[in-house]
Amino acid sequence: MQAAANQRNSISYTLSSTIHSNPYHVDILNKNLTQRLSKVLPDVVDELQRTFEENVPSGIGEEWVPINIHTLMDKCISATTNRFLVGLPLSRDQEYLDCLVELSSMVSRAGLVIDLAPRILKSFLAWCMMSRGGAFKTFLDKLGPVFEQRRRKLIELGDSWTDRPVCIGDNCLPARLLCY
Repeated sequence: MQAAANQRNSISYTLSSTIHSNPYHVDILNKNLTQRLSKVLPDVVDELQRTFEENVPSGIGEEWVPINIHTLMDKCISATTNRFLVGLPLSRDQEYLDCLVELSSMVSRAGLVIDLAPRILKSFLAWCMMSRGGAFKTFLDKLGPVFEQRRRKLIELGDSWTDRPVCIGDNCLPARLLCY
């Protein structure tokens, strides 16, 4: 299933060949998050409630109210996953969340086009389609300081840092995924 998703979205072109060839993040989520789902569930419920309150009109009466379910689902997925991956306050930063939804859409659209293109054009198409807009730059600008702060704290505290990132090789995610 993962290989099919990688191919359909041309992940090695749209995001990185490393993510395609070394999907460490899938193992981290499977092993660490799903085993502790009951402990992160209150955070997930909190984010879902907040996302619904902000995106679904209140006071719905007897009249039908249009709700774009796809947009709502994108916002729910972005908010909930980032709550336990990057934590507060970044997971509540609307500009950050909007850029993640935009990035997801960009990868999906670009992947479809790249998948249909001849091999010689794939890299060029990826560059053209993924470099447009500022979503990726916003993502890096917002998330970069979080990783830098964690790196500095790891150097400073070492093994005495109880909430330090959990590393598998050179790949790290917050220890919160293991500690809930």
